[in-house]
Order: sequence, then structure tokens, then C-alpha cells
Amino acid sequence: MSRREPHGLLVWLLGLLVATVALFSRKPRRQLPPGVDPEDLEAGYERSDMRPRAIIAGAVALLLILGVVLVLVSTLEAALTGIPPRIGPPADLISGLQAAPRPTPPAPELEAEPGQFLGPYVAAEQQKLSEYRWVDRQAGIAAMPIDRAIDAVAQQGLPARPGPPAGVHDSSATSPSSASSGRVDEAYP
Repeated sequence: MSRREPHGLLVWLLGLLVATVALFSRKPRRQLPPGVDPEDLEAGYERSDMRPRAIIAGAVALLLILGVVLVLVSTLEAALTGIPPRIGPPADLISGLQAAPRPTPPAPELEAEPGQFLGPYVAAEQQKLSEYRWVDRQAGIAAMPIDRAIDAVAQQGLPARPGPPAGVHDSSATSPSSASSGRVDEAYP
């Protein structure tokens, strides 16, 4: 127990030292900035109202800026379109609506029998696929039946792209240059 007493005494002395330092290093109370009312600060909000002149001046300034923007946009529109600015609806639109009857959309074309239009369409497309015909006679382009075209491609084959030259070998040490859109290889950094 006697061993704990010096330890307790040390804690008590440190606490006393902290208390005295806190008392002597205490800063004086801060002064409030000018224009701050201590009662408003205690209440947590400002009790005075905003001046009406500031509100009215802000509204007038906003209206003036909107007016200037309207004039600038109208001038730009007149310069770009060639139509002079005018206040009110366009005269040709109003007289056009009053002079002419309202346009009616065409009636929908309904099939009397299901497949009435599909049969002739399929027959015309099948005829295009099964006969020889000129696509562009002056350019010498002709169409052949699809079955004959499939047989010709199967016998002759499709043209292949030429392979890389014999001396070219990709060692994965280069990459296409982004500035040249892949036309030039650059070494990896």
C-alpha cells in the first residue's frame, strides 16, 4: 500500500499543475465583432429585418439584366434569321389558321383480308432473288439468281486479304501509335 501512495501523490500533483496552468493561461473574453448584437447571438438568429430598399434594388437590377438579355437574344435571332423582331404572334400564322379549314389526316389503309398486301410483296422480292436482271446497265452491274450466286462463291471462294510480308514478326515490343491511328509502331516505354 505504501507503494501506491507516491503514485497517487504524483497524480494529484500533476492535476494541481494542470489546474494552475489553465487558470493562468486563460484568455480574456473575446470582443464581439461590430454589428453583432449579444441578444441575437444568445437567441441563435438575427432578430432584425432586412432593409426593404436592398430587396427592391435587387429586384430592379434583376429585371434590368433580364431586359438586356432579352434585347441581346432578340437582336441575335434577327441577325441570324433575317426576320425582324416583332412583339406578338406572327400574322401569317393567325390569318392562316382562320382562313383555311383544319387539315385532317388521311384515313388508315386497312386490309380487307389478312395478308392481302403481303402476298404480292413476297412474290416481287422472290422474283428479284430468282432472275437475272440489270442493276445498272451503263456501269455493267447485273444481278443473278441467289442460288447461282451461292454456287459461284462456293466454287471460286472469296478474295482473301494478303498476309503480312515474310520479314514481319510481331515481338509484342511495340504498339500502334495513337497519334498515327495505328499506322506507325512505337516501342513500349
